[in-house]
Amino acid sequence: MKNRFNKKIAIIYSGSKYFGGIEKYLLDLFDNLKNSDIELELLSLGHWELTDRLEQSGHKVTIFSGSRINPMTILRIGSYLKANKIDLLVSQATVANAYARAISLLHGVPNLVTVHSNPAGDYSNPLARVAYGLIETLTRFPTRRYIVVSNYLRDVMIKNGVSADKITTVYNGIDFPKPAPRKHTGVIIGSAGRLHPVKGYDILIQAFAKLSNQTVILKIAGAGEELDRLQNLANSLCVGDRVDFIGFQDDIYGFLGDIDIYVQSSRSEGFGLLVAEAMSQQLPVVVTPAGSLSEIVVSGKTGLVSADFKPESLAAAIDRLIDNPKLAKRLGDDASKSVADGFTIKKWADSTAQAYEDASR
Repeated sequence: MKNRFNKKIAIIYSGSKYFGGIEKYLLDLFDNLKNSDIELELLSLGHWELTDRLEQSGHKVTIFSGSRINPMTILRIGSYLKANKIDLLVSQATVANAYARAISLLHGVPNLVTVHSNPAGDYSNPLARVAYGLIETLTRFPTRRYIVVSNYLRDVMIKNGVSADKITTVYNGIDFPKPAPRKHTGVIIGSAGRLHPVKGYDILIQAFAKLSNQTVILKIAGAGEELDRLQNLANSLCVGDRVDFIGFQDDIYGFLGDIDIYVQSSRSEGFGLLVAEAMSQQLPVVVTPAGSLSEIVVSGKTGLVSADFKPESLAAAIDRLIDNPKLAKRLGDDASKSVADGFTIKKWADSTAQAYEDASR
C-alpha cells in the first residue's frame, strides 16, 4: 500500500514543568495536521504532560533520554531519523534547538526552528540570558528555515543576524466558539498565562490596586514559580481578598466566559495567543506595548494599549473601560471581527504545513 504522506516531519521537544504556550501550540498543530499530507511525530526528551496528551489523542510520540545534556541522545535521535526516513526536524526553544542543530549537522537532516518569543525576555537571570543567547547564536548555522509567530519576532531575528529570506511569519490560529453570555454581576478582570516574570503579573496586581472601583475582582489563570511572590504582593497591597489565583485552566474559553475585561500585562510577548482568543469572545482587552501585542491590538479600535509598562498607565486604561461600558462593548465587538479575519486555525495550519514543505526540499 502506498504511503499517503508526502513528508515525514519530526518535532523535537525538550519538555517543560508547566503546560504553556509552546505546549498548546504543538498540541493544536498535531490535531490540525492529522488529516494533511504531512506525518508528524514528537521526539521528546523525557515524559511530560504534552507527551501524555498527544499519546492519549493517538498521535505518534517517541521518548528519548530526559537528560538536558546527553551527547548519546544526539546519536540515537540521528539514527532514528535516518532509519525512519524523516524529511525535516523541527525544534523550538534553546535546548531543543541545540539538539536539533547538532543532529542536522551530523546526520544531514534539515532543521527548521519555530520562534515563539524573544529570548531576551525569557530569562530573568542575567547570566542565564547571556548564556542561552550565546548558545543560540553560536549553534544556529545548520538551521535552514525559521517560522516566527509575529513580525515583531521577525524584526528581532533580523536584528540578531538571521537573513530575512530564511524567515516566514505565520501568525498563530485560534478557534472561534460562540461567546457565552456573562451570568455574573459586577466587573471581573481576567488574565491568563504561566506565572513568570516576563508576563508582568506584578504590574497587573499593582495596577489593580490603583483602580478607582474597589469592588472589581481579578482572576489570574495559570501556574508557575511566581505564585507565592504574587500572592504576597496582592496581600501587601490589601487586595488579596479580591485577587483569585485559579491555577491552570484547560478550558480557556470557559475562563474567558467568566470575565468582562481581559488584560495582558507582559514585559515581552512573541505573539499573545490568549489576547487573540479573548478578542474572539468579544471581550475588550487592555495590553502593554510589549513585543507583538500592538500587531494584534489597535489601540482605540480593537482594544487599548497602555502608554507604557507603569502600573499607573495600565490602571488608567482599565479604568477607562470600567467607566465606559459602551466603549468596552464597541471595542469587544470590533476586536472579534478583527481576529476572525486574520487568525483562523485553517490559515495557520496551512501556512505552517507549507513552510515545512519548503524547508524539507
